[in-house]
Amino acid sequence: MATAQQPRYMSGEEKRLAKLWRYTDKVHVAEIARRLHRNESTLWDFFKVPDSESRGVGRKAALDDEDTDRLVGLVEEMVTQADTRWTVSMDLIQARFRPRVCRRVLQDALHQRKMWFHKLREKPVLTDEDVRARYQWAKDHHGRTPAWWREHVHLHIDNHTFKVPTTAAARRRLAARRVHGAYRAPGRSLKKAHVKGARALRFNTGARGVLVAGGVGAGKVLLWKVVEETWCAQTAADLYQGPLKKALVDEFPRKRFWNVLEDNDPTGNRSRKAMDAKEEERIVTVELPKRSPDLNVMDYFIWAEVEKRLRKQEWSWPANRKETRVQFVRRLARVARALPEELVNKAIGDMARRVERLYVAKGGLFEEGGKTTP
Repeated sequence: MATAQQPRYMSGEEKRLAKLWRYTDKVHVAEIARRLHRNESTLWDFFKVPDSESRGVGRKAALDDEDTDRLVGLVEEMVTQADTRWTVSMDLIQARFRPRVCRRVLQDALHQRKMWFHKLREKPVLTDEDVRARYQWAKDHHGRTPAWWREHVHLHIDNHTFKVPTTAAARRRLAARRVHGAYRAPGRSLKKAHVKGARALRFNTGARGVLVAGGVGAGKVLLWKVVEETWCAQTAADLYQGPLKKALVDEFPRKRFWNVLEDNDPTGNRSRKAMDAKEEERIVTVELPKRSPDLNVMDYFIWAEVEKRLRKQEWSWPANRKETRVQFVRRLARVARALPEELVNKAIGDMARRVERLYVAKGGLFEEGGKTTP
């Protein structure tokens, strides 16, 4: 290891001198290590030459295909056994794998097989019952075209709470949540531009949040109702018999009944009062299986798109600009209602692709984006 006075990693000047002595002056690696007050193995690593070339001893420098196959199998087995209860670190892998090799060799072998350490994906945790229900739902609906989802389902609805940023500081915090990452040089990870608050961290944005019952159909936002009351059975029933029914009648006046896709929220959508209201108003439910936001266009696209457009509007605002809750509610509705018809129709039509992927995954989780592997 390096002495207490030496930095952990070689500096640019040390690397320059090491190359000069090694390749120009033909100095032995052991002597270069002595001059730089570094461990000899550090210099061998730097020159990409294993210790065994010089001394004829040491750990295995690389894994062959058979060893790599065993390593990949071991890692997958360890991850399955951990089942998100603990982190399968390189230390744990190194302790289990034989023959004994250094961390660099293990990492290189995994990287060659395109296995990298990633943060766990954040998705709903599905029970076996959830998977069975999702698979049955996929069996019932797969094979339907994008046009079917746009025309046969008259309204796709959901509820969402928007935070209300009244100051520049609050707007900045919300904007940071949408930033995934940034390119950076070593040693700059704690600079201001490279740090954002944890997503789960609660903070005061300056005003109470806005609960919106929203829905899309016919290529546009048909339902946009701010719910000021507590969401409950009566509130849901009033929604179906009031603004939701009106939106359907205005857009589809000649229909004898209307198909509405929604989740199975027991406090509202699936309550007795709400069910009675839907039956009275001739609203037929296309009910999603539990824990399936990946099948509701409001969840997988509309809410995020509205948030993105809100933040984009705020980029050019001066730092001293304030916005009241009433002003925010008005702006929120304008942004939602202005979503382009082509964009909304494309998002609704994506249900066809998603249902097919759900069917292939037999009710399990599937890649929602453009990847080819379900």
